[in-house]
Amino acid sequence: MVHYRNKHAGIATSEAEERVQTKSKIHTEGRLTPFPPASKPLMPMMNQHNRQYRRRLLQLIVKNNLPFSVIDQTEFDDLIKFVAPNAKNISRRQLMEDLKEDFEGAKEVKRKELQKQMEAGGRFSLTTEGWSGHNRLDYITVTVHYKLDSGIIQQSILDVVELRNPSHTGKYLAQKLFEVTNDFGITKAIISITRDNTSCNTVMLDHFERMVWANYMSLSNEEKAYHSVMFNRINGDVRCSAQINNAAVQAGLHALKSEPSENRHIYEFQPNQALNPYANGIRARSALFKLRSLCSVFRNKRKFRSALKQQCIIYRINYRRLLIDVPVRWNSTNDLVSEALRQQAPITAVLATQSWDKSIKENLFLTDNDWSVLIELKKFFACFQLPTTKAQADCYPTLQNMIPKYILLVRKMSKMAKNNNHPTLQTASKAALRTLEEYYETNINTRHAWVALVLDPRYKFDFIKYLYKAEDVIESEAYQKATQHVKTAFAKYKDRSDKIRIFLEEKAREARIDGDTNDDDYSLRDVPAAMDNDSSIDLFAEFDRLMPPTTAPTPAPKSELDGYLKMARIPWFENSLEDVTKWWIEYQHSFPILFQMWKDYSAIPASAASSERVSSAAGLLVTEHRTKLPSDTIRYVLCLRAWGVLPEEEAEEDIEFIDIDPSDDDNDSDIEIERAVSIPGPTLQERRIEEARTKE
Repeated sequence: MVHYRNKHAGIATSEAEERVQTKSKIHTEGRLTPFPPASKPLMPMMNQHNRQYRRRLLQLIVKNNLPFSVIDQTEFDDLIKFVAPNAKNISRRQLMEDLKEDFEGAKEVKRKELQKQMEAGGRFSLTTEGWSGHNRLDYITVTVHYKLDSGIIQQSILDVVELRNPSHTGKYLAQKLFEVTNDFGITKAIISITRDNTSCNTVMLDHFERMVWANYMSLSNEEKAYHSVMFNRINGDVRCSAQINNAAVQAGLHALKSEPSENRHIYEFQPNQALNPYANGIRARSALFKLRSLCSVFRNKRKFRSALKQQCIIYRINYRRLLIDVPVRWNSTNDLVSEALRQQAPITAVLATQSWDKSIKENLFLTDNDWSVLIELKKFFACFQLPTTKAQADCYPTLQNMIPKYILLVRKMSKMAKNNNHPTLQTASKAALRTLEEYYETNINTRHAWVALVLDPRYKFDFIKYLYKAEDVIESEAYQKATQHVKTAFAKYKDRSDKIRIFLEEKAREARIDGDTNDDDYSLRDVPAAMDNDSSIDLFAEFDRLMPPTTAPTPAPKSELDGYLKMARIPWFENSLEDVTKWWIEYQHSFPILFQMWKDYSAIPASAASSERVSSAAGLLVTEHRTKLPSDTIRYVLCLRAWGVLPEEEAEEDIEFIDIDPSDDDNDSDIEIERAVSIPGPTLQERRIEEARTKE
C-alpha cells in the first residue's frame, strides 16, 4: 500500500480514491453527462422522462421533416450515448407507435369538440380537394369550418385519406367523404361542401346527398327534429371562387396564346442561339415568351445575374430573382410580370449593354411595345388579384362577397372588352368574360351565397338593389331569386326550431305525468280539505300539470326576418367585419333563428384554399427524394400539425434580394457604388492562381 502511494501515485488504493479520480477525469475531459452513472434511485426518474424524451424527439423529426430512420442510424445512437449514457434506445417502430397514439388521442378530442358544437345547434361546412404526391399516390383532403357563439370562425383538417382505387369515380369519392364525416359523427350536421370545378365532384355530391338522406331516415324522431337542416347538392354545392377566377385568367392567356408551357426547357437555349418569338407569326405571345426566356437567363447565367444586381444598385432598386411561372396558377404569371415591371430599367440596361450573347440582344430584347403589353397584362391580372386573395381567407367570412365580386368582375371585363385602344387587354377580357358568365349563371342559382349576403347587416337586400340599380330591381330575376332563397332558408330554420320546441314540450309533459303518483281522476270534488283551508296553496298550480300548454307552434306577432330587414343597416367600411360580429352578438336574443343562420352561413368558405394548403404542405413533407413515407404517417403528421399537437415546418423563402436605402442621397456613397460597379471582380481562373500561390 505504501509502495503504491510512493511510487505509483496515480493508482487508486481504495474505492473512495477511485470515485474521486473518476469524477476528476470526467471534469478534465469535458464530457457532458447530464445523467450520472446508473443507480437504483434514478431508474424510476429515467422511466418517467422516457416518454417526454420520445415526444421531443418526435417533434424534432416532424418539424424539420427528417426521416424517421435517422434514429436507427449508428451515428445518432452514438450521439445520444455521448450526451446521456443512460438514455434508453428508441426504435423507429416505437416512435411510430407514439405518433399513432397521439393521432388517435387528438382525433378523439376533435370529435368531442365537433359533437359539442353540433349539439348546440351548429352546422358544419366542408372543403375537399384531391391531390397527388411525389410518392405517386393519390389523396383527398377534407377540412371543416364553423362559427362559435362568439363569432370566431373555426377551421381545421378532418382527415387526409388515400385513394386506393385507381378509378376516382364520383361514387367512390362520395363513399370516402361519407366515411370521414361518419367517423366524426357530423354527417347529419353538414350544410355545404366547397370543391373545385371538376365534373366528378358534381357526381360525388349527388351520391353524397343520397347517403346523407339515408342516414337521416335512420335517425330517431328526436334526432330528426334537431337535424332537419341538412345537405342537398343544389343549394349546398359551393364552387371554389378562386378556381373560377383562375379559369377566367387562364382563358384570357389562352386567347393570347401566352399561357406558360409545362415544359420549362422550351425557354432555354444554347449560347448565341436564342429563339425568335416571331418565328411562328404570333405577335401577342412575344412579350411573355421573351420575358420567360429572360427569366431563365437571369436565373441560370452568372454574368447576367451579376450585371442585373449591379444595375439594381445603380438605379437604387431592390434586386429580387425573377420568379418562374407555372401553368396551373395565374398568380405566378402575375408575380413574374410585376417583378419584371419593377426592375424594368435595370433589365433594359443589361440587355442593351451586354456583349456576351448577341442572339439575346437580337431576339429577346424587350421593346417599348413589349413593355406596353406587359403593363396591359398587369392591369388584367389586377382585376382578379384582390377578389382571389380575399376568397382564400380562413379567419373571416368570405361567402357574402362571392356574388358581388362576380358581378363587379363581369362589369370590369365587359368594359375592357369594348376598349379598342388596348388590343391585348381587349382580347384577354373577352375570353375571361365568357368564362365568368358561364360560372356566374351556375352560382347565382345557389342559396347559400345569397343568404350569406343578406344576413350581413351592412348589406341586406339594399346591396342587391345597389348592384342592379340600372334595372327595375324589385322585378329583376336576381332580386326575386335572392328573396326566395332567404325566405326558404329562414322557413327551414324556423321549422327546425318549432320541431325542437314541440319535442321538448312533449318530453316535459311526459316527465310531469310520469312523476305524478296519484293515478285517480282529479276533480273539484276530490280537492282535499287541507287545500281548502290552506290559503297559501295556488289553485292554478295544478292547472299547468293537468292542462299543459298547447303543442302547436305559436305564430310570432312579427317575423324575425321582417324585423331584421326593417332595422337600419350598419355603416360599411373596409374593416367593419368586427362590427358585424358585435352587432349579431348584441341582437342574438332578438333574432335567435337568424343568429344561428348567420353563424352557419357566414362560416361557409368561398374557396377550397384550406384543402389546397394541405396539399402544399404535403409537397414539402413528401419530396422527390423522400417517396417511401407511408400514407398513414403522412396522414398523422398533416393532421397533428393542423390540430396543434405537433409543430409546423418552418418554411424558408427562396427570394434573393438586396436592400437599398432610397433615402440615402450622399454623393460620396454614390461614387463608392459606381466605383464598386466599375471594378470587376477576379475571374475563376485568377482565383485559382491566387489559391495556388497561397498554398505555395
